[in-house]
Amino acid sequence: MTITIKIDKERLSKMVTVDEYLSMLDGDVRSMVNVLSNAVIGEDGDYLDQKEGRKIIGKLTLDEMKDAVGAFTDSAEGIAVPPSSGAV
Repeated sequence: MTITIKIDKERLSKMVTVDEYLSMLDGDVRSMVNVLSNAVIGEDGDYLDQKEGRKIIGKLTLDEMKDAVGAFTDSAEGIAVPPSSGAV
């Protein structure tokens, strides 16, 4: 199955909680599914809503899930880093 995972700063900051993101990075599969569900692109090039994205992510094989997490991590790298001043 081919899916497109895309994340940008605005989407990450509005759709994913810190706890979800950290749990995903720690390898929690449920958190990975929840986070990735927010980043699935439909055939029309627009993001799917989380419910539709969840259906697609849930049908992935474990190898496909590994690839999807890698694509997400590549996209999110640097976006979720807190400001150097420590201000929130």
